[in-house]
Amino acid sequence: MASQHERQTGIIITGKTGSGKSSVGNALLQKPVFETGCLSSSITKKCVCRTARILDRRITVTDTPGLCDTNDDVDMKAEMENLNDGNIYTNADFNRAKQLIKKEQQRELDDQDRVQKAKKARIILEVEKANKKLQNTLAEQHAKDELEKQALQEKTKREREQKKEELVRAEEQQKYEIQLQEQRRRENIKQNILCFLDIVEFGCNMYMQYILRK
Repeated sequence: MASQHERQTGIIITGKTGSGKSSVGNALLQKPVFETGCLSSSITKKCVCRTARILDRRITVTDTPGLCDTNDDVDMKAEMENLNDGNIYTNADFNRAKQLIKKEQQRELDDQDRVQKAKKARIILEVEKANKKLQNTLAEQHAKDELEKQALQEKTKREREQKKEELVRAEEQQKYEIQLQEQRRRENIKQNILCFLDIVEFGCNMYMQYILRK
């Protein structure tokens, strides 16, 4: 924005903090009259006016603080009038500058709000992804635990059935051995009885022969 009075040009530079306003002012005046630096914070804290004569024209450049560093309570108009003796800028210039600054400030706030919302959305998305991953991990672990539990139950069941079968076989073996022992005992008794009968028969025969010889 500029106003010209008797070959004079006034320029007010506004913009975001760190956008290079002071460097632009130095370029316009073709000399390093504004302090610059590679910082994220504002170098210019107050309105600074510098004047230079270029090609028979008196050019006055006013560097303003960054949009986010501008104090609404500061009367920028009075500040620049004091710096320039009120000879460069008109009321329309000041009003337009203020409107542009407010517009840019609102745009900056909107940008920051969008950035914050986008950041918040990313965080929410990352949290949701983390929760989903955790849920999947827990589900996988639960499924793994269930499989291990089922495998352990099946193993325990097989071992129980195997022991039961072993007990049944042991009982059957024991019954078989008892039956075999009983059978052997009966066979022994039978043999003993037969032997006794043979002895009795032999004795009877001997006795009859003895009687017959008499």
